[in-house]
Amino acid sequence: MRIEIAQRLRPFTHCPGTVCLLPGSSWLVQVFPTLLRFSNIAGSLPVIVEEVSLNVQGPVKDFTVLLDLEKGSVRVWGKTATGFMRYRLFSSDEGKAVVIKSEKQPSQKLCWPPNIKEINEGTFLLPLSDNAEGKIYEPPVSARLSLGNHKKQDWTLVSRRQDLREIFPAWLRLGSLVPDHRSRQKVGTAALLEECRQTFGQPELIAASFEKLFLAGFYSLLAPRLLDDDHQGLCRDDVTPDTDCSPLVLCKQGAQLISDLFVHTDEDSISVLPALPPQFHCGRFLDFQCGQWGKLNLEWSKKQTRRMMIISESDGEVHLLFQKKLKSFRLRRNNKDKGTVIRCGSPIQLARGQSYLLDRFQK
Repeated sequence: MRIEIAQRLRPFTHCPGTVCLLPGSSWLVQVFPTLLRFSNIAGSLPVIVEEVSLNVQGPVKDFTVLLDLEKGSVRVWGKTATGFMRYRLFSSDEGKAVVIKSEKQPSQKLCWPPNIKEINEGTFLLPLSDNAEGKIYEPPVSARLSLGNHKKQDWTLVSRRQDLREIFPAWLRLGSLVPDHRSRQKVGTAALLEECRQTFGQPELIAASFEKLFLAGFYSLLAPRLLDDDHQGLCRDDVTPDTDCSPLVLCKQGAQLISDLFVHTDEDSISVLPALPPQFHCGRFLDFQCGQWGKLNLEWSKKQTRRMMIISESDGEVHLLFQKKLKSFRLRRNNKDKGTVIRCGSPIQLARGQSYLLDRFQK
């Protein structure tokens, strides 16, 4: 038995001046047809560090900025007056530099400024700090989420619809692609993280709290912010440059909160769908790391668990906590195993390297 997600997360937009996070770094990049502007958000407010001008002859038709959450890059393309152009931006050397890969050149070739060095044919390095070597960031294997929505990922339309079934999978993935950032205080839009956490005991309020956080804390193409520049009255404007909080906490801790809606682990137990919002009646949650126990793959429909798979990474006993209305399930070690029926709440014994299949959940 396999549980898979076919959808690939590549949100895009056609708006010049789109701002998005460069995966693997604390850099925001604002993309125009003829300009790249890089800002650092390691602090509370963005600081513009570098601007790169491109000798592109307009108009640029079908201009597109795509945030590739699968390969951890930003992809830009469009049809200029002298031909088609396409290039990718990668974070390099833990955010110390940006690698630019030219994939398609117009007849009037793109000329990069002198501070951008060619390290291979068609590959260029833009240092944003010292000791840059050009090692491209590699996205980690992390949890993936699908909530049964497969609409086109045009982020202008996604932001207008405000459907968390479209937003959550990209938000969760983005959280695994940003550096860790710990702060002693939560200011501005980050204060809404705690409001989301407080609604976990009331599933009917969860979606509204996350919609509020998304509206205030993100703009353009999933770019995080502590200061709500749209002045929507959703949070306090108490952000100052000397605050140790960074917008990165919205990606990282927001993704952790999303994950806790579907699976939550304690020292000796795993809670499955502990705070499922009623809007998410079906979905799949894959490659979730359950602490010491290993990885978990989960599928649910009609708001209850349908199938689950545990790939154990240690020996021991674990309690699986399901929704109260579920009374029993079948446990198998492989597809040919007839399995045994186990009552929900009873502990199961795990062995390192063994896969366990759970299905036939009964009320």
